[in-house]
Amino acid sequence: MLLSEAGLIKFEITRKGRKPCLTKPIVESGEVTTVGMDGYVRVWFWETIDTTDPPNEDRFIEIEPIYEFYVGQCKKSNYSTMKILGVT
Repeated sequence: MLLSEAGLIKFEITRKGRKPCLTKPIVESGEVTTVGMDGYVRVWFWETIDTTDPPNEDRFIEIEPIYEFYVGQCKKSNYSTMKILGVT
């Protein structure tokens, strides 16, 4: 995976031994995946988030994920991993 900052590639992330993070390419599917310490992996439509224009007096939008998976609650020792992977 590539980590970018201000539109420039900052560095590449690999697994130990410079193994790739994934065995297949990452595809842009128009979806955003979040990982929370509550044990849920949720998938959201990016276009819904991106095109929403909440009113000035209420800056919240309410949407539901298109699907979710429960993988188990995060143990305290896994906190750093969860923080890197998604929303905490």
